[in-house]
Amino acid sequence: MILLLISIALMLTLAYEDFRNREISVIWIVIFYLLILIELIQSNNWSLENTIINVIVFIFLGLGVVIYSMVRWGTKRQIINKTIGLGDILLAPGFIFIFSPANFLIFLNTGFLLGIIFYILSKKRSAKIPLAGIFATVYSILLITSIVHVDYSILFQDDVLNIILRE
Repeated sequence: MILLLISIALMLTLAYEDFRNREISVIWIVIFYLLILIELIQSNNWSLENTIINVIVFIFLGLGVVIYSMVRWGTKRQIINKTIGLGDILLAPGFIFIFSPANFLIFLNTGFLLGIIFYILSKKRSAKIPLAGIFATVYSILLITSIVHVDYSILFQDDVLNIILRE
């Protein structure tokens, strides 16, 4: 329970920093990975198969960003910090170890959809999207709901309907 509360506090701090400054401190990312490592050591929910599938999904997403940037702006554009922030790149792989493949896809799509909504609602179209902050917010909401009524280990299961239909 203490690890869960620390994770929530970390994610909310990270989200606040990203929304406010459009950058996150490396120390928060290091702490995030340390918390993931502790959780993986303490639990028996980790699956190599899930991790491999999530890595493949993440690689395809990364390639998609690179290809889009090359087509849209040409090969001369610096992708890191121009197309996607370094904090986003450093934080996102941590979620590979946390979710089952189905939940990972739902998590990513929720974060990306909220990022699109943020972009549409922003007054400046050139505004940077705080993607790491959005992911941190979504993850902290999941962690908070796990305290309230949903078993935290459900994030590792492929049956995503358990999150919604849990009795």
